Amino acid sequence: MLFWVYCIDTGFDIMTIIKHIFKISLCFSLMVLCRDCLADLSPAPPKTISNIGYLQIQKEVEIQPGFKRFMIMPHAQLIILNQDINNFTLIFPAKTSALCCILPKYVNHMALLREGEQKNFLSFRGPIEVETIPFILHKGEELSITKKDNASFYLLVIRKGVQLSLIVPVNTPNTLFSSESKFAKFAKTQNKKGLVYYNKQWIPKEDAAALRNLEQAENLRKTRIWETMKRAADLGVVVLKSGRVLNGRVTGRSQYKMLFLSKKRDYSIGIDDVALITFSEIMARDKLHTAVIHFNKAKKLLRDNRGSAMHHAEVAMKNLKGILKEVKTEYATAQNIIAEVASFIDNINSSLTKAGEVIYHDTIFPVKILDYHTQRGDILLRKKFWLKPEQLCRECNASGKLTCPTCYGKGRLIDDCIACVGGRITCTICEGRGRKKCSYCNGKGYIYVEKKQSTVIASFGSFGGGYGGCGRYYPRYGGGGSVYSSGRFMIFRPRTYYGYPYNRGSYLSIGNEEKAVKQICPKCNGTGTRLCPKTEKCIKCDGVGYFIEICPTCSGNKNISCSKCDGKGFSGEPQKDPVEKEILPGQESKDGSSSFKTPVAIP
Repeated sequence: MLFWVYCIDTGFDIMTIIKHIFKISLCFSLMVLCRDCLADLSPAPPKTISNIGYLQIQKEVEIQPGFKRFMIMPHAQLIILNQDINNFTLIFPAKTSALCCILPKYVNHMALLREGEQKNFLSFRGPIEVETIPFILHKGEELSITKKDNASFYLLVIRKGVQLSLIVPVNTPNTLFSSESKFAKFAKTQNKKGLVYYNKQWIPKEDAAALRNLEQAENLRKTRIWETMKRAADLGVVVLKSGRVLNGRVTGRSQYKMLFLSKKRDYSIGIDDVALITFSEIMARDKLHTAVIHFNKAKKLLRDNRGSAMHHAEVAMKNLKGILKEVKTEYATAQNIIAEVASFIDNINSSLTKAGEVIYHDTIFPVKILDYHTQRGDILLRKKFWLKPEQLCRECNASGKLTCPTCYGKGRLIDDCIACVGGRITCTICEGRGRKKCSYCNGKGYIYVEKKQSTVIASFGSFGGGYGGCGRYYPRYGGGGSVYSSGRFMIFRPRTYYGYPYNRGSYLSIGNEEKAVKQICPKCNGTGTRLCPKTEKCIKCDGVGYFIEICPTCSGNKNISCSKCDGKGFSGEPQKDPVEKEILPGQESKDGSSSFKTPVAIP
């Protein structure tokens, strides 16, 4: 209000006042923008903290390699720093000091290259000799020092996201050693203002403390979910957010994420994909899920196989009774299903009692037949054959099968290729020497190139016969020309030709002549040879190094039939069921004793 009164008293009009206000607002906006720009230009913390110090690059620096050429061996992986239509610029990540090199995109080079397992990497199938170039350190870089001596700094440099080691001389121009990083120096200034660096920005200390507390609470929440999830998954159970229960095993894990194999399918599961329940609830849901599956199987098998139906019903009952009361929701659901399963089991038992039958190892037998065999000490094999213990084949443990002695249970035979070593043979072109004859120059080191050049045939004299010459023609400025012949220049002027001495009537003939010029071969640089891999792929085994064939003894089945029991698993004939009126051994004898024995069954 006072500002408006002052403006009116001093005689300013409304438009002038508005202009002044606009200018003040513009200046204020520019100040805010400049402050934001300065904040953006603040130094970032170094990726690697050094206790020794940092080397700051003030201008672009070239670190010269110790040698001009070196050989890249097979299976080596180099970083692609740059490439154009003619060359690759690569970095060899040596342990002591990284090297930069140039690799021309020749056809023979490209045949030995393939993409590496990681992005921006090249892998080499065979050896290649390359030329080194300086390693460039860019202006503004700040490199962590890992080691220092009187002559060199040992630095860490990052190129294409890969951390590399590099040795730089101490007295390298345009470099500056600092015991503190730019970020550390800037942080001291910001701390005096009450600001701290948090999440890539400078904020007040109180705000940073509050954000840290929130982050710690979130990390604690994630850790608790992950520990519960991991504990249950190690026992083979995962409960998804949708309520679905997966049974299987863990095949891999990383931070807050795992691979879980269930029913021959891999699931990638994170902490946001699972139900937020306790470990007890996870186990209860697993038992409830298992019980429902087995009870549904029991109901499907009731008509055709009451023995298997009873087995699945008993498994369902065991899981339902294992659910604790503390898990209230699952426990209440389990109690309702227990009543239904119990009624199902009672109905099967009632039908068996009426028919005079009993279930033994998921198989239904008449009571008299079961008592007959069990009291005789017979053993049930594969739910089908009643046998005496001495009838069981000890050679194959009653399985009727033996591990194949030829392939040792693998089903296939592997033989090494005798023509090669590891799928490679000596190169048939260079015979293992590593260099081959250059096909471009036929091993000479030079080639002939046809070039056109102007020639002059001239004769001089009053009637064309006094003096003549033949040689290289050179055009002259302003017209005319000269011919170099027999160690002297003959000058010709426009229209009228003069020789030396100046005689009129000279005859001049100018033409082009093809001439072969000798040049160094551009493919082999005059050596007559070119690089060649010392080995090549074996054609006989297709570079594998071995042959695989189905085992002829077991035909790939991994097992053979037991010769002692003819693949039955027992000797002789199975024990027969009793006939009517046959006295069972378990019935009381005259002395009142009984011969009852505990029944045994072998799957």
